[in-house]
Amino acid sequence: MHTDLIKEGVPVFKAMIRRTVGFPKAALAGVPIRNLTDKSALAAWGDYQAVGDEIMELWR
Repeated sequence: MHTDLIKEGVPVFKAMIRRTVGFPKAALAGVPIRNLTDKSALAAWGDYQAVGDEIMELWR
């Protein structure tokens, strides 16, 4: 999907937020994904940080 959007000229972020089992785990625990300690959840949180960094770069 990301590639298709780029081909059509739709602006997209370079970073992507991956799907992971961490999201339902976090929801069931009632915490944000950044509070989980498993490897996939930490990677997903890193994805959010990467998108946030891109947004901040656009505002500068």
